Amino acid sequence: MYSRISTRLPWFFGYIGEPEPEDEILLGDLNFDEIINVADIILLVNIILDPDDMYIPEMLTAADYNEDGEINVVDVVQLVSVILETTFRGAVEWLIENFPELEVEKRLQELNNVN
Repeated sequence: MYSRISTRLPWFFGYIGEPEPEDEILLGDLNFDEIINVADIILLVNIILDPDDMYIPEMLTAADYNEDGEINVVDVVQLVSVILETTFRGAVEWLIENFPELEVEKRLQELNNVN
């Protein structure tokens, strides 16, 4: 008798709508390891350099670090600033040194001209 009931439990809980904990997206955690570090910076730089590549929606949500609806160089500068515990300018200098292909200053200037 018990074996008949236990095989129907998944259906039963699905039917009554047992609440499942919603996974909250940690901004800046692009690889979903629950740690914000340089690996996330690399992924964010890749998204900025190659925005046409295929990314899952959750990754793009995590990439918009400042939650302004756009993924751009400001997100990566702010992420670096938090990870390295430095100023905005310190993060820019770190990115210039470590990711010259990102052209941080040029991208910041372009954003400045748009606003």
